[in-house]
Amino acid sequence: MIYKFLSILAILQCLTVINAEGFLKTQGRIVTDINNEEVLFKGFGLGGWLVLEGYMWNCNIEHASTTRMENSIVDLIGETKKEEFFNLYRQNYITEKEISFLSEKGFNALRVPLHYRDFSPAFGEFISKGFDILDPIIELCRQYGIYLILDMHAAPGAQNNSDFSDSELNGEAELFTDINNQLWLASTWRYIAEYYSNEPVIGGYDLLNEPARWGIADILRSIYERTIDSIRTVDENHIVIIEGNWYGNDHTGLFPPFDDNMIYSFHHYIGGSTDTTTMYRQYRTDISVEY
Repeated sequence: MIYKFLSILAILQCLTVINAEGFLKTQGRIVTDINNEEVLFKGFGLGGWLVLEGYMWNCNIEHASTTRMENSIVDLIGETKKEEFFNLYRQNYITEKEISFLSEKGFNALRVPLHYRDFSPAFGEFISKGFDILDPIIELCRQYGIYLILDMHAAPGAQNNSDFSDSELNGEAELFTDINNQLWLASTWRYIAEYYSNEPVIGGYDLLNEPARWGIADILRSIYERTIDSIRTVDENHIVIIEGNWYGNDHTGLFPPFDDNMIYSFHHYIGGSTDTTTMYRQYRTDISVEY
């Protein structure tokens, strides 16, 4: 009983922080709240929820992207049953039980991979589907003191040719080859930012997950600038997060910062081509200290 009481007190303290402290901001090398107290994000991503990833589903179809996986399910049970299945899946993927558990274990952040089509299924068309899915989770996170990082995991045209960006089989990263896709991305983020502009539970906007294509340094910079400019027309409150080329690890052309409230993000996979010590030194010391 004492343990439960202390847990409730801890939750109420976290609730007070998110409600009363307002929006997070960058300050030098750290993220701070309105009292200039450092906030260190501790959490993980909700992979496979709104953007399906084949390896998470143990899916054995070729190029197991969201669209191809959904089409396979339609072939198996039909469109109506497929919609019924995904409605149940999305409702039960994460609930108050899990969020309460995470809060009790000391986590304070969740990164949510987004699919553009849940907000803008066609260029210039906007829907509320994504908000309808996210809003209940936002309310739960407010109760339990957890920030949400919104991450554009599948962008219009796809930002790499991997299945987890919902690219086409043997397709191109057409975000970088079609200006309309770039405008579509910016307008989608503007739509999201306008809706959440006054929501302090949102810790930041991760503008583009793991872009990857040769020769895009200048284009990637212009995409980020256009998208941030669009966001800032409706939202001056939230941190924007940018990732480098080649799945987050090459920030050529993206220095120095070009927004007053920006985070540089890199992704590192243990056992990858870049040594862990080298990667951490490059980003946690060299780049962090300089920028």
